Formats: sequence, structure tokens, C-alpha cells
Amino acid sequence: MKIELIGGKKVNLEGFNVEPTFAGLLVGIPTEESNQLLIKSIKPPKQWGQRATLFKKSDLYASKNVLNPMIYSAWLSSPEPINDKDNEYDGSNLILIWLGDENKEMTLEDLIVYGIGLFDWDKNAENYQL
Repeated sequence: MKIELIGGKKVNLEGFNVEPTFAGLLVGIPTEESNQLLIKSIKPPKQWGQRATLFKKSDLYASKNVLNPMIYSAWLSSPEPINDKDNEYDGSNLILIWLGDENKEMTLEDLIVYGIGLFDWDKNAENYQL
């Protein structure tokens, strides 16, 4: 699936994952301390391997001490490498993670584009070789 990001960058969606933020919370009410521990534990799916990852840390909370209910992860790639003066790379990619509402009315593309917002691809993505 091809996606155009807010800054105009065109990328491919390689993988998408969504899970409940509080899936591991068995009892109790979220506190600032438990929220910070949870935030530190958020990682992309292991099967995506080691890749550059950008975690959007704005808009984490739905209300005081209550994190947004869903964790979204999107693995995006571009056939265009970043600053590849020696022409040694085949493209660039980046995993983006953010917390948001469960939104069933948005398309997958809109959910990703508006969930991650504006960011600098060249500053955050990494080049890869096939």
C-alpha cells in the first residue's frame, strides 16, 4: 500500500500493528508511574527486525493519567535512500509508533497519516541494502 505523508513524502506500508495500550494491566488504575513504565516498554513487533524507530510522544494521554487506548505501529519504506552520494543503498525505512483512539471510521492510510503527523523522514529514517 502506498501512502503520502503530510510532508509530501511517498512511502510504502510494509507492516502495520495495533494493540490495546493496557492489554497487560490486570488490576488497578493507571498511575503516572505505571504509565511511564508502560511507555518505556512499547516496542515495534519483533518480526520486523531491528530498524530505525520513531516514537511519537506527543498526544499520549486521553485524559489525566489515562493513556490513549491503542498502540499503533507502522513500518514504512521508500525506494529513495537518504543522502546516498555513493549510490550504495536501495532505499530507506522507518518504524513509527504512536498512541491514539480506536478509530473505526478512518481508512488505514488516514489513520497512519494523521496519527503520526508531520515529521522529518530524512532525519529519522535509515538506509537499507537488499
